[in-house]
Amino acid sequence: MGYQDGLLARRDVRRTPPHLGTYALVDDRWQAVTIRKFLAHRYLLGRVRIASVLLDESDKQLKQFDEATRVALSRGWPNTWTPLEEKEGERPAEAESLLTIYRALMASFQDRTDEAISGLRMVLATGAVAHLEARALQFLAQILYLQYQVEREIGNAQQAKVLEKDCRELCDRGFRDYAGYSWSRSLTYLLHVALGILDYGDGNAMSARVHLKLALEHHNQVKTECDRGVNHNVGMAHMTLGYVDQEQAHCEGAIAHYRAATRMLGGVYLASAYSFLSSALLNAGNARQAKKMAERGVKRCRDQSERSPCLDDLKVNLAAATISLGDTKTGRRLLEEVVTRGVHEEKRRQAGDWLVQLEQRSRGSG
Repeated sequence: MGYQDGLLARRDVRRTPPHLGTYALVDDRWQAVTIRKFLAHRYLLGRVRIASVLLDESDKQLKQFDEATRVALSRGWPNTWTPLEEKEGERPAEAESLLTIYRALMASFQDRTDEAISGLRMVLATGAVAHLEARALQFLAQILYLQYQVEREIGNAQQAKVLEKDCRELCDRGFRDYAGYSWSRSLTYLLHVALGILDYGDGNAMSARVHLKLALEHHNQVKTECDRGVNHNVGMAHMTLGYVDQEQAHCEGAIAHYRAATRMLGGVYLASAYSFLSSALLNAGNARQAKKMAERGVKRCRDQSERSPCLDDLKVNLAAATISLGDTKTGRRLLEEVVTRGVHEEKRRQAGDWLVQLEQRSRGSG
């Protein structure tokens, strides 16, 4: 029995909101944990080393203050604010704006998203130096597009529209005010990611593809430490390009982008990437690779402290691959696990219906 048989048809990605597959978030706590893990991961390099948020290091006094501040903050990061102890008058002019950005990052890690947003807006409103304004704008746009995705998934279309409008306005400001600077690629790659995801959410796949391709191109030119290399925003760009390719039946392109996403994402996002990758591989007829990717996704879900909303989907994909490879017994067991322990009604029903089909075929062949 192949993946295309019966209920296990090609996933309709056009109805799939970006980032957590076909599932809505479980509750507000899941939303907060998801955003926190996404925001915090990129800015912590190792357990105590914090990457600099500076886009321009030409101000030597500010650079030295930033280095000393990150050493001080590393003592309590990400749980306790441990600022640098300095004498009166020793701070550079832009010190408060820089500290506000680090406070916002810590607040976002601790699920205090409103506080993070307020701090970043303050930097934008108080006339900081251009590169600190740009960094604050980048982080704020990132928070807004993440929140937009969450609101879409839980069905709050009105709030999603508010967030979309706010994020688009920020992106317009970013391109208008900062595109000419030597460090601008560290900002514009993120703005293109945000716009690509917003456009995809609006059903404009062509525009989304243009923005997301530009995001990848601009990120290749990034030189700042906390933006280059493995980057979750780039992972989100690959995921959404995978959605677009899968919609347009570009199977190999979708597989390539989903593979790239598995190298960039973490936590629940990584589990989602494995889910989409295993699904695309099944659609391409590569059951052996699909099984391998689904197994990685299931392991990732089991390693997490919270139950991943992708686990049921991954088990169904793993069952499909396993049965396609001739191991009906293991496939049946996986489907029974979804029926008895799954958290999503649609997947429980799908697994149950397939078990009935397997039983009918078994009787027919007997």
